[in-house]
Amino acid sequence: LEVIKNTFECTTQLAMGSLLNIPFKQHHKSRTPQLNVPRLAETFATDTIFSSDTGLGGVTCAQIFVGKKSRYTKVYGMKSESEGPCAFEDFIRENGAPYALRSDNSKMQT
Repeated sequence: LEVIKNTFECTTQLAMGSLLNIPFKQHHKSRTPQLNVPRLAETFATDTIFSSDTGLGGVTCAQIFVGKKSRYTKVYGMKSESEGPCAFEDFIRENGAPYALRSDNSKMQT
């Protein structure tokens, strides 16, 4: 009986902290904000273009995104072709997520 009383005295002190937060606080911020991006209501085409000259910051190629209906064009400079997925993430972060993405199935996009 003494062991049970000591157990209740030691463990219920931690449980009292959670009882002080009633009523629960409302969360106005999403737990996954990266999933809450606006949608672009069109299909975008993408391709990697290369340059024979090196640009500012060591840029040797670029990823281009073009809207099929609106012809909205966005270009992201890259140092190597392997930075293509990062360019696509930047496009989504800045503009929104397109309904579909068309590419020429280069090794970067597959």
